[in-house]
Amino acid sequence: MLKLKICGMRRPEDIEIANKYKPDYVGFVFAQSPRKVSYEQAKELSELLSDEIVPVGVFVNEHMKLIVDLFK
Repeated sequence: MLKLKICGMRRPEDIEIANKYKPDYVGFVFAQSPRKVSYEQAKELSELLSDEIVPVGVFVNEHMKLIVDLFK
């Protein structure tokens, strides 16, 4: 089965579009990138996300403990 993820969510407008089209996942980029968001921004944006969509994080060379702690 095909699953769809849209990555690089940065603004409430991005979340509105995701909520309209209902991908399976939306990604928040925490790695160094023009689309990078802070953990606080991602939390605020994910609260606007439809319950049908799973938020995911994109990390590069991050310590596993930090990643696990963020998603508790």
